[in-house]
Amino acid sequence: MFRPLAPGFKLFTSPFDFPWTKAPAPLQMEGFGAQCNDELKAKYRTASPLSFRDLVLPSNKFPNYIEHVKRIVAMFGSTYCCEQLFKKMKYTKSRIRSQLSDRHLNDILLLSTSSIDPDIESLLHGKQHQPSH
Repeated sequence: MFRPLAPGFKLFTSPFDFPWTKAPAPLQMEGFGAQCNDELKAKYRTASPLSFRDLVLPSNKFPNYIEHVKRIVAMFGSTYCCEQLFKKMKYTKSRIRSQLSDRHLNDILLLSTSSIDPDIESLLHGKQHQPSH
């Protein structure tokens, strides 16, 4: 599954050892420029691939490389979110399976993954608690 993406990963993890002639055309010129830049090489030796991107990002000299790095990083971030959602769904389904409909599962997952903090006091303030007959 990841074999076709291997060159992109290599480009992300070791841009100064990558054969830039094999890179996509928009990245080639940036790659050749990066390999000739001794200051960038020095920064790369002391940084992780992600922090290296942050060092390069403000200069805007390598926009295609930065976009490439963002795509690689986003792959794993979205995978993490999907895994977390799947774990919550699996836990919820096993715990209350007998009472669970598709709509209930959808509502539970929406609540468990949202960061909304309801203001219960203001919601209750507008309600009549003891309705008269």
